[in-house]
Amino acid sequence: MSSAKTTAKSNRPGRTCGSGVKPPPMRASRMGRYRATVLIAVHVAFAIHLAHWLSTGRTVSPVEPSESMYFIEKGDLNAGVIFFATALLLTAVFGRFFCGWGCHLVALQDFCGFLLKKIGLRPKLFRSRLLMYVPLIVGLEMFFWQSFKLRVLARIIDDPDWKTWFGVAVIEKWQRSNQLMTEDFWATFAGPWMAIPFLLVCGFATVYFLGAKGFCTYGCPYGAFFAGADRLAAGKIVANLDTCEKCGHCTANCTSNVRIHEEIQIWGKVVSPACMKCMDCISVCPTGSLSFGFTKPKLLSQRVAGGKRKRKSFDLTFGEEVGLFVLFFAVRYAWRSVYHQIPMLMATALAGCVVFLVWKTLRLIRDRDVSFHHFALKREERWGLSGRILAGVTAVLLAATLFAGFAKWHQEQSEWTFDRLIARQTNLDQAIVPGFPPIDPAVREIAARGAADTRWILPIGYGGAAFASQKYLSEVLPRLGYFRAIAGDLPGAREALEQALALSTNAELSGRYGQIIHRLSLDAYLADGVEAGLAVIDSAIESRPEEPVLAFLRSHLLAQAGRADESAEWLRRAEQLEEERNRRAISDPDD
Repeated sequence: MSSAKTTAKSNRPGRTCGSGVKPPPMRASRMGRYRATVLIAVHVAFAIHLAHWLSTGRTVSPVEPSESMYFIEKGDLNAGVIFFATALLLTAVFGRFFCGWGCHLVALQDFCGFLLKKIGLRPKLFRSRLLMYVPLIVGLEMFFWQSFKLRVLARIIDDPDWKTWFGVAVIEKWQRSNQLMTEDFWATFAGPWMAIPFLLVCGFATVYFLGAKGFCTYGCPYGAFFAGADRLAAGKIVANLDTCEKCGHCTANCTSNVRIHEEIQIWGKVVSPACMKCMDCISVCPTGSLSFGFTKPKLLSQRVAGGKRKRKSFDLTFGEEVGLFVLFFAVRYAWRSVYHQIPMLMATALAGCVVFLVWKTLRLIRDRDVSFHHFALKREERWGLSGRILAGVTAVLLAATLFAGFAKWHQEQSEWTFDRLIARQTNLDQAIVPGFPPIDPAVREIAARGAADTRWILPIGYGGAAFASQKYLSEVLPRLGYFRAIAGDLPGAREALEQALALSTNAELSGRYGQIIHRLSLDAYLADGVEAGLAVIDSAIESRPEEPVLAFLRSHLLAQAGRADESAEWLRRAEQLEEERNRRAISDPDD
């Protein structure tokens, strides 16, 4: 568009907001229903994909951008990396349309925003300078940090303990493999029971506290890459400035937090990479001044004559920005994968909500008047009921975060200690099989520290203070048994393995449990005679009567004592138990 036209436009009188003439009434966007239809179709397609896997046991690997991690790290060619690469290439041409028309999290946020609007709430964007960089930082961590560790840190770190800490003690080489089909569709996803908390945090909470598209703005790692590709795109929302009346309807209807009326006055088009091409602005424009078209990307664009961007306003001081930025990543660390349950995206969204609540609570303490949505949190130094509730919620969330961080620290220490012992080739046989050389005292001390860390991530009923799931507990209890055995606490190791076997039975775990009982009974037999050894085995049989290995051990000890008839009887019982276990394994392979 020529500068002459632009000048004519700027001088043309019309029904502008500053002309004293009332602008036309705002109309509802017609694009919302079309976009909702497309987003519903996306979820229907996902349901069909899931149903196909459940019915056949094999299907196409998840069509998720997160699956690209495994291609970058290991070379696994899957449907996710093909989809993500294709979406990025199309975004570099048409703009950031996938987020608006194909993302399930955008659908969730839009739905939550729609419900809030129905009750009279229009969430305002929480404006922060530094938190805007969170999606890029999280995206780089998600897709490239692991590869950096394997390709760079593994070459420059010599200390074996540090190699173990960074997870590069055993390097899996990059080797392309075909993973387009899978039999374990849900392997890389959180458990289905996390769906409701995920929806509440990533949907309602982020929209309510951070604004429409709050998660996209301050949490989505994929959005960082789509925003980068959008800067190269020729596909933009373009404006006919000759007919634009500056009514502001476009900005008022934008749920992507783009100040469209400013963008088009400065550039003649929308250049913000936050624009998700929802087309609501086009639909509500009363003069039809907006449309989708191809033009120069932002990198090659120039401002229109007289176009001047207004100075951005933010909700936080720079000091608050720095403090809350640090707090954000501390909260995210505490919640991410704690007990191997909280997924990364949910931890990121939760961190954003906690940061907002902490900031609002600090303002409650400092400022004379504070409000949020329709609530007067504080008026003339007096706290309202809503202010007390918000401060109470903030205190509870901070306490929960401290608890989660405490558990996460011990969880990581436990896993690191286990990896250190494995790297030192510390075999459990050294602790429970007679004839092996004694374990080095330094190794025993490391194992004892690992046992102490592991105890803190057990549920209350198991001697800890955690809220771990049964699946996670089935992983932790055998590790605790390993630590205790290496540390020389065989009775403690026996207790941990008995608890683990009560949750899930497998041949290796049963075998290790039998070895520990054998060692304990042998020590008792050598110290106090046959009856003492039998007493150890009998106490184990009382706890685990279905374990064939215990019956075999009792038969063996009775044979050593010369009690052949009793030995034969227990041997027959052991064989029966073994046959029953094999039958159960055949009838129910997942048992």
